[in-house]
Parts: sequence; C-alpha cells; structure tokens
Amino acid sequence: MPPAHPRIPYGEADFRRIRLNRWLYVDKTRFLRRLEQERYAFLIRPRRFGKSLWISLLENYYDRFWADGFNATFAGTDIGQHPTGEQSRYVTLRFNFSAVNDKLETLEREFETYCLIALRGTLRRHPDLFPEAAVRDILAPPSIASKLSELFWYAGDHDIPLYVLIDEYDNFANTVLAYHGAEAYHSFTHGGGFYRNFFATLKSGADRSGGGLERLFITGVSPVNMDDVTSGFNIGKNISLHSDFNEMVGFTEPEVRRLVDTYRDLGVFNQDVETAMGIMSGWYNGYRFAEEAATDL
Repeated sequence: MPPAHPRIPYGEADFRRIRLNRWLYVDKTRFLRRLEQERYAFLIRPRRFGKSLWISLLENYYDRFWADGFNATFAGTDIGQHPTGEQSRYVTLRFNFSAVNDKLETLEREFETYCLIALRGTLRRHPDLFPEAAVRDILAPPSIASKLSELFWYAGDHDIPLYVLIDEYDNFANTVLAYHGAEAYHSFTHGGGFYRNFFATLKSGADRSGGGLERLFITGVSPVNMDDVTSGFNIGKNISLHSDFNEMVGFTEPEVRRLVDTYRDLGVFNQDVETAMGIMSGWYNGYRFAEEAATDL
C-alpha cells in the first residue's frame, strides 16, 4: 500500500515526476510571473537549495512538448490555477553542466559531446518545427557554438521562440580552477576558449528578431565564472541579490514549520516540533540574499 503521507522526494529534481507521483512539493510557482519580467536571468545559490528542481519546473511550464500534461503536472499550484500567456509557448534547450566529465585532457570534447546530445534531444522533441533537412543543417557545423548559431538563425527565420536553461553552469569550471589552477581555467573561459565562445554565441542568438534566443535562465553556485565570460556574454541580469527572488528557491521558516506540523499530525514525525525547529535553525537558518528582504531561508 502507498504511504498515508506524501513522500519526501530527497535527491529528486524532476518536477513532473514529483508532481505526478504526488510527492511533497512546496509551491514556488508564483515566482514565475515575476521571473517573466526578466528575459535573460542569472541566479546563484548554495548547493542543495533546489536550483535543479527550479530548472525542471521552467522546462515543464514553458516547453510546448509538455503542454498536454500541463493540467496534471501543475494541478493545485499557484501558476496552474492562473497561468500566464507564456505557458507552453517555447522550445526549451536544457543543459546541466554537472553532466560534463571534468577531466582536463578531454574537457572540450566532453563538453561538445554533451551539448550535442542535448541539442539533438531538443530537435527530436519538435519534428513539426525542425524537419529532417533543418536538423541536418543545424547539426552540420563542427562545434556546438556554430551549431547553436545555426539553430538561432533558423529559429529567428521561422519565428520559433527558444528558451535556453543552464543548470550547474560553473560545475566543471570550478573543478578545473580548484584542481588544475588558473592557467588551465583561463584556457577555456578567456580569449578564444570554447566555454567563452559558447556564451558569446548565446549573446548573438539574443540579437535575432522574431525568434532565436528569446529567454535564458542560468543557475550555479558561484559568480566567478560568469564574471570571466562576461566579455562574451553581457546580456544576463544577475537576480541573485534581488529581494523579489529571495524566496524563489529554499524554504522559509513558516514553510518548514508547516511541513513538520503536517508530518507530526500524520503520525510519522514523533519528535518535539520546537526542539526540531531549533536544531534545524542552528544548522541551516540565516540565509538572506537581499539586504531589504524580510525573510531568512
């Protein structure tokens, strides 16, 4: 028999899977309306804050591929009850750079291979927009940067709105910087480095009218890498310290208290609530990402 209480989806970052299985989800969908005011946004947060789940939420909400399942996936959420006009409008291209093998000797090849797989997956999901001839043209150039350029030109010419999502943008770059030093790190984030070229291509895609790269959301844990590629990519707005987004990921104390009370009432949490809240506050409380924000996380 299934449990009488919602499962806590520890380690799960697939929004659709969590929702369809009716696992525990603290509704953050109201922030989508405010985020839509920023076309190209960049957010940094500590690890384990739910950034990957947020990326998955964006993909499920905006990608036309998931439109048929929208009602089931977003049932009961704030945005499900009051969707915006942008819902299910886009073709999303999603990258998670934690999937890139960070071995220095093969880093560029691994990056190119991973991005190609992600791009192919996106094109396969939308055969009505990208017929075989278009797919061949988009995938023909040798590098992922040039492939993306082809994609942006095609999308712009055919009024196809693209939304690029990048999770863990700084994952392998931080590893290289920590274990191989600044020279190795600079080799791909500066000058003609492949990573800098990737972001320069995103900027060029944003210059296309009537399509191309219409929206972009990037997340990671450190601003260092974005500072280093900013000469090639300077269109993203850093919303990390904006009070409007302080609570977009992570839990407030009232949210945690409601969860603890709920599981206590269901008979699956048998500790004293105040004692538990005190322990959690001591270890995890105190994050505030904007001086004018009124709430800690």
